[in-house]
Amino acid sequence: MSGGLAAPPLIPEQVRRQRYRFDMFNVARIYGAVSLFSPAENTVFGAVPLLLHANYSGIEGLKPVLDAPAGIHNFIPRELHLKAVAEIAPGAAAHPAQEPKIISLALIGSLGTVAQTHKSDFDYILFIDKEEFSQTDLFSLKRKLAAIEQWLYSRHRVEAHFFLQDISEFRLNLFGETDRENVGSALGKLFKDEFYRTAIWVAGRKPLWWIIPPDYPELEAAGLYTALRRQGMEGLEEYIDLGHLIYAEEEEFFGAALWQINKALGSPFKSVLKMGLLESYLFNPLAGLLCEEVKRRVLDPAGPLEEIDPYIMMFERSNAFYVQRGMMKEVTLVKWAFILKTGIEPDDIDRLLRTRTEMLSPKEQVLAAIMKRWGWQGDEADDLQQLFAHDPQRRLNSLGRVYRYFIDAYIRLSDYQKTHVDKLTYITRDDMTVLGRKLFTHFEQVPGKIAFFHRAIPADAQKLSLFLEKSVRGERGWALYTGSPSEVTAGLSTVQPLNRLKSLVDMMVWMIINAIWKPGIKFYFRSEKGIPYSQEDVEYLLNKLHAYFAGYHYEPSRGDYLGERAVVRVFVIPNFGLAESPGEIRRVDMVFHDSWGEFRHTRMGINPALMEMADMLSRAELAGHKIDLRVSAPPSQNDPRLEREFEYSLAKTREALEFQTTRVRKATLDLT
Repeated sequence: MSGGLAAPPLIPEQVRRQRYRFDMFNVARIYGAVSLFSPAENTVFGAVPLLLHANYSGIEGLKPVLDAPAGIHNFIPRELHLKAVAEIAPGAAAHPAQEPKIISLALIGSLGTVAQTHKSDFDYILFIDKEEFSQTDLFSLKRKLAAIEQWLYSRHRVEAHFFLQDISEFRLNLFGETDRENVGSALGKLFKDEFYRTAIWVAGRKPLWWIIPPDYPELEAAGLYTALRRQGMEGLEEYIDLGHLIYAEEEEFFGAALWQINKALGSPFKSVLKMGLLESYLFNPLAGLLCEEVKRRVLDPAGPLEEIDPYIMMFERSNAFYVQRGMMKEVTLVKWAFILKTGIEPDDIDRLLRTRTEMLSPKEQVLAAIMKRWGWQGDEADDLQQLFAHDPQRRLNSLGRVYRYFIDAYIRLSDYQKTHVDKLTYITRDDMTVLGRKLFTHFEQVPGKIAFFHRAIPADAQKLSLFLEKSVRGERGWALYTGSPSEVTAGLSTVQPLNRLKSLVDMMVWMIINAIWKPGIKFYFRSEKGIPYSQEDVEYLLNKLHAYFAGYHYEPSRGDYLGERAVVRVFVIPNFGLAESPGEIRRVDMVFHDSWGEFRHTRMGINPALMEMADMLSRAELAGHKIDLRVSAPPSQNDPRLEREFEYSLAKTREALEFQTTRVRKATLDLT
């Protein structure tokens, strides 16, 4: 796999055959994508190449940038492009470029695969030669691209993104802005692997890599372009050398896997399949890169092109790796991630499995055939549906299996690093410690911990309803819904609560740290007769918690994760939920926020709470850091003295502890 073998000669007829196969595969991917486009997406897809090929004026809502470099190499606008621009920008005037400056235009990602859904974005890469651009040229082109992005979304609700890439840097695996998450910089050669197997070539010069035979030695490929030119290969000007690739180093697999785990903190399901692929690369390197497998199937003259789907192949590689190792829990999760990524709702699984093939769409036919091969008609499909269950506890239990997957993957990588430290020279134990602690902070489920939410939440919710109700299991808890009580009640059989928790304090903190409740949101609260919690108390404390935690924005640093976990903030609520106002503190709820970013809550009687806080403050002072303390009593207690009383009692408790410690120390000295 290292590229040390002698390169076989390229036969002109073989090259012509490979060019034809790649062109047909690219066309098949385009047709597959277009078949799933909405009318607006279809128009945007046709218009974008022409909008980049020339500069336009007279487009309503789009400020012209007439000095931007334009023109795409080897691009001849067709009727579909002209018709799309006429439809999307009637009356626009084109200002053609004097010479083409854009070498190639490609789409990357899930378009044209079974993973394409109505949520799939248009992520374009524009290849340029920076040697031909001044700083002014680059600025103008970026300004034009940003204006088109904004215009396409604001006017047509199509999310498109443009990323500039220099061909020389790309050839050397030095990737710039290749997506919104800077994945190219993080993955190195493995981004090129993903690019070659998923890119749809929209316009311009095509990658030379696609007409080089599979397994062609990497060390021999550098001179291939010159050799083909010397042979006078017909149509060579249609191609561009973006760098050859058939292998990647062990460190890249490992580093990419660590990066993928880090990415999973925000969207775990999106990362499961890619994590499975990276583990297969790391632990089974002889299987080779997936881009080579895709190429091998595309260039095989006997193979059916319409059956080649890069996304299905990624799933199959990940799935086969876990099956081979007998890791059946991981197999189930990879299947879950695959189905969710395709956009098929779990409730539709049964329909796909029972409906006659000819009555399904082409995409549904493919997915139904895959699930039937799995034998998916029982528990696994039912488990997947728990992610969308009405009872959030069942949903969170299923999500817990996903979180456990990444913790287990981290442990496997950590063990691997310990035994390959000589090869993974740039991965330090500190790197592993930081990632591990961050991972456990986000995913580990322990008593008292208030979890981060890892599912999509309507960030613009204007109404929230918090009810005390029984779950399907008969357990009483606080359930949070979007909408007013009447809206929730009307759709109670179908509306899912965002969460259900037994503790009202846990729920309030959960709403704050996950940015669900914000000042200004219409909030409804419904308890039961005899339960001493009021809307006034809850809203008051939500405002106080928001001001204290949401306005603080504490982000653990690398140094924080490398140090010992330490409490940095404490929010204390005296007498919350007491029916009477006893005039003294009987109990407190304490919310702790620590240096690793974790939140936990505990309820205590006043005396043990004072002892714990006094001890914690003293130990913090000895360690050289300060704990910030805030006390807020609920309005129903009607006693503003409670906050001062807690602070005064805490100070007295600390004095008593210090006095006791001094006596013990003195007695010890006397004995010696």
